[in-house]
Amino acid sequence: TIEFAALDYTIPQQNQYKYMLEGLDEDWIEASSNRTATYTNLDPGIYTFKVKGSNNDKIWNENPTELKIKVIPPFYKTLWFVILIIVLIILIILAYIRSRTIQLIRVKKILEVKVTKRTNEISQQKEELKSQAENLKKTNEELENQHNKLEGLVRERTADLEIAKNKAEESDRLKSAFLANMSHEIRTPMNAIIGFSNLINDDEIEKDNKQELTILIKKSSNTLLDLIDNIIDISKIESEQLEIKEKNCSVNQIFNDILMDFEDVIQSNDLVSIKVSEEHLFNPLEIISDPYRLPQILKNLISNAIKFTEKGIIEFGYKLDKIKSENQILFFVKDTGIGMSVEQQKQIFSIFTKIEDNKKKIYRGTGLGLTITKSLVELMGGKIWVESELNKGSIFYFTIPYKPIGIETKAKPQIKKPASKFNWNNKTILIAEDEESNFRFLDMIIRKMSAEILWAKTGKQAIDICQSNNKIDLILMDIKMPEMDGLEAIREIRKYKDKIPIIVQSAYSMPEDRNLSLDAGANDFISKPLGTEKLLKIIDKHLSSK
Repeated sequence: TIEFAALDYTIPQQNQYKYMLEGLDEDWIEASSNRTATYTNLDPGIYTFKVKGSNNDKIWNENPTELKIKVIPPFYKTLWFVILIIVLIILIILAYIRSRTIQLIRVKKILEVKVTKRTNEISQQKEELKSQAENLKKTNEELENQHNKLEGLVRERTADLEIAKNKAEESDRLKSAFLANMSHEIRTPMNAIIGFSNLINDDEIEKDNKQELTILIKKSSNTLLDLIDNIIDISKIESEQLEIKEKNCSVNQIFNDILMDFEDVIQSNDLVSIKVSEEHLFNPLEIISDPYRLPQILKNLISNAIKFTEKGIIEFGYKLDKIKSENQILFFVKDTGIGMSVEQQKQIFSIFTKIEDNKKKIYRGTGLGLTITKSLVELMGGKIWVESELNKGSIFYFTIPYKPIGIETKAKPQIKKPASKFNWNNKTILIAEDEESNFRFLDMIIRKMSAEILWAKTGKQAIDICQSNNKIDLILMDIKMPEMDGLEAIREIRKYKDKIPIIVQSAYSMPEDRNLSLDAGANDFISKPLGTEKLLKIIDKHLSSK
């Protein structure tokens, strides 16, 4: 950009200008009163800028003012730069040719080495082929020997498959026999329950006979319940869903509860008695174990002993001989029954297995009890075995890990009080039960003991009654109720009454349900259907200790 001005100051704004750039413009450019000229992107070279002006009367200066302008070219358009580029290109071409030549020489040497190496390898392969030809002969001889061995293995595997096939067929036969036997075992007690229930309504049946029918109905009901429990347990074991829940356990209390459970069975059979080893009656043992599964194992073994013992003694207890050496408690159940052969002892813990050699007497059962027992013992970390002799009896042994919880103390043996002798005069019992039939049953058996009965049909009502009545001595709580379930009601009651005994009575009978109830704050748990004697003894135990 070039600025210029005429030296006429009469009326300077009316001065006029013309300019041209020789070497670029061919004619003068009218600039009017504009005093600047701008040129861009000029090629390198020498230019002459000319400008002339006029005053306000339009009189022009005929001798223009000149300005020489030299435009210097950029470095990349200079001659020396072009020469430098050409030289560089030539040098690059020469370097590439030299590098390529060196590379070709190196490749040639590598190829020579490879050819030499390959020649040596071919020579070695030739020697190896010769050696392999000799080995092939030996290999053929070995293959012949292997062929003979394979034929022997095929014969052995065929025999194994035949054995497996026979076992599978035997398993199918056992399952079919189990289903047929299961149908029989279910229908037998059901037939007794339905038949005897109809007979009780018959007015011609005498009172003593009705009492006998009631006992038979109760026995059949318990048989049916045990069968259902066994089916549930074996399903859990096979699906690997059965868990062991360890808590503090009193072994002596477990023994006393077992004696109580089998009291009716023994009273009905004068030829068989059950006893605990006397050394354990006054030396209580406190351990950490599953308070539900340990009694179940003992009950299964004792029930099995009762089934196969027509007369004699069934004794159970434990030994502490293995505590120091193996840290194990050894439990045993001994009977004077029919005993077992060596072959029967090998099969006795297999599923669906039953002893049916005696054609003169049929021993009822599903073949699940000892299988469940063995699985429970192994889940608890122990093992089980049997020692037996035909016609002399059997001793079942099982071990569990010894996990003590404290120092043992001397304890007095419990004195059993007949249920009919309980006297709960001035005692108030709250029954939380939504089913009227279940409440009527509990009301009828508890009122005989002179207790006052309160009824709550929901968990919410149970809480309200407890808050408004401070004379309640014990609560019987169902789990499944409308508005609020029993577990939640127990938690709420425990917030302001932490000492009142609460016994859960529910149709939920799994160990998990028992654990949930005790964790919620219950003192005890009994599953439906409720045994009258057992229920009354549990209630009296908590009323007496209150």
